[in-house]
Amino acid sequence: MRRFPQIMDPDRGDPKLGLAASRRASRGVPPSAWLLLILFLILPALGHADVIHLKTGRNIIGVIEDDSDPQTVAIRSAGARISVQRNTIARIERRPRTELEGDAAMARGDVDAAVDLFQRALGELPNDSQIRSKLDSVRKQLAERDRKRYGAHFDAIEQLLVRKQYARALQDARDLEKQVQEPSTKRRVQIMMSRACMGLAQDARNRLSMQEAEEQVKQAARCAPFYPPPLLELARLYDQPGPRRSAAIVLYQQALEQARTQSDTVPAATLNTARFRLGQLLFDQGKIEESLRQFMELARGNQLDNFPPAADYIDQAITTIYAQDGTKRADELSGYLGEIIKLKPGDDRALALLGRIKYDQGQYDEALGIFRRVVTLTGNNYILQSRQDAGYYPGLIYRKRGDLDKAVASLEPIATAQTRNYNALCELGEINLDQNLFEKALARFKIARLLHADRFRASLGMGQALVYLKNYDDAREYLNEVLARDPENIKALTALAHSYFEEKKFNEVLDKAGKVVQIIETQAGNHPTPDQVSKLIALRTMLGTACTRVNQIFMGRSHFEKVLQLKPDSAPALSGIGEAYQLETNYEKADEFFRKAMEADPKNPQYPLNIALNWQKYRQSPQNALPYYKKYYELGGHDPSVRQWYIEAGGSPEN
Repeated sequence: MRRFPQIMDPDRGDPKLGLAASRRASRGVPPSAWLLLILFLILPALGHADVIHLKTGRNIIGVIEDDSDPQTVAIRSAGARISVQRNTIARIERRPRTELEGDAAMARGDVDAAVDLFQRALGELPNDSQIRSKLDSVRKQLAERDRKRYGAHFDAIEQLLVRKQYARALQDARDLEKQVQEPSTKRRVQIMMSRACMGLAQDARNRLSMQEAEEQVKQAARCAPFYPPPLLELARLYDQPGPRRSAAIVLYQQALEQARTQSDTVPAATLNTARFRLGQLLFDQGKIEESLRQFMELARGNQLDNFPPAADYIDQAITTIYAQDGTKRADELSGYLGEIIKLKPGDDRALALLGRIKYDQGQYDEALGIFRRVVTLTGNNYILQSRQDAGYYPGLIYRKRGDLDKAVASLEPIATAQTRNYNALCELGEINLDQNLFEKALARFKIARLLHADRFRASLGMGQALVYLKNYDDAREYLNEVLARDPENIKALTALAHSYFEEKKFNEVLDKAGKVVQIIETQAGNHPTPDQVSKLIALRTMLGTACTRVNQIFMGRSHFEKVLQLKPDSAPALSGIGEAYQLETNYEKADEFFRKAMEADPKNPQYPLNIALNWQKYRQSPQNALPYYKKYYELGGHDPSVRQWYIEAGGSPEN
């Protein structure tokens, strides 16, 4: 076996005595003392300590010793321990503890410990130029020390590697490793061993001996576990369809983590390629969060132009996470999108997604501004989903604000374009329902249903439109289609109840409307929204009327009374209670509630008519009914059947 001679240190003399001599100066000085010296005398002057920025503008420089207390933060500054109230703090700027310990190691001359500590600090703050500068400086010192002690041996092994004499280089490096004591130097030798194994792997590949090549790469990783290149090579070998692909992900992750402190051992382009591939693999395995982190690293490193698909992956990942977690993480995801848009102002997909998040957060003006930018970028290219979103969501905003003309103007282009946006068609159909344009609404929903028969929004709209058009049988066919997929769909059940009410099928009304009330009240609890209150008023009014029609008078009155709890001046509910009393032959009480209904809605001709009929038909007093018949006609009443009753009460046939 080839052996290296004992190595003499020109600065230390006898190698057996050198190590002890090197420590003699610092013997008896505990490491903590060196750390305190650095922390309190040197670092504050250099600006390398922790800083508490107070709201008053004053800064406290020192070392944070305890920030676990929710009320105070303890910092040691100039030898004194100070407790700072959190409510006085604007922000805290902390340096990694490993950086401070590295400074202390440098102060006591322990460069081997310093390089390890600075590497760990850089792992915490990968882009910190201050830590990197310290690491570069200490590495230069180590390189100079190694040159003096081992330079000839390093040069000899390096020459063997250049001449591709990998087996001999590996053996010589192993021999040298046995003699080296300093940790940093040992790592350098181990890297040489790893490089030799990688060279042997390449030789095996050239001979098409792929199994041997893989074993050599594994040996390279074992020689220097902290060295990224063999890990990356193994990852590429494992990155094939099959069970080893999961191992490739782990290897990519390990290599990239090692590269945080060993970035000078791997070209930046190689690391970026590995990060992009890792992001793809994670995305394909459904690990969307981890995938997003990798692609955002590329974005923050200004690599989106070098890896164009990365921006698409980011958009898809954020879309997926947003769909899963909703608004809980809206601010975090908006931050990611803001970074992408800053780097790529023309990313219409990122803009559209940000606009959608702002819409969901109720920040409508901001959303409209973002979608205007999307329209500027995409023009009339309605094939792009971002352009369709830029028409759809502003349309929703304008509809919420009651500006139906702007809503239609925003939605119409994406509904009538070649792509025919399904949701835009349905939204326009619903606007037409609000405008009582039922035929037009039905036409919109029919087109939408042809586009996506598997979705039920269009079927629901068709059912609602057909109820208004009094085509109840066809309406129920579509509404029941919706309920087959969503048995508790409030809109479908409500429309069914209306269809049965119009046909005076009151038992069916009680079934459908009663179910909707139960669903809404369960959802609302003790705090119904204004929309839920409005629905409950309409449904209980319908239920009260249906109950009185099937002679469930007590239950009917109960429904009307619950309406009055929600809206004390509800004329239909007051009139309904009057009708219930009338059925119970309590005509005076009926008259009282008919009058209250007329007071609540003085322009509705139905309520004076109720009073007139109560007087004439039930209280046998036509003369008292006559003024209310006249009031009925004054308010525009025109039911032909009323005329005969009016004449019988003494009204003039000519009137």
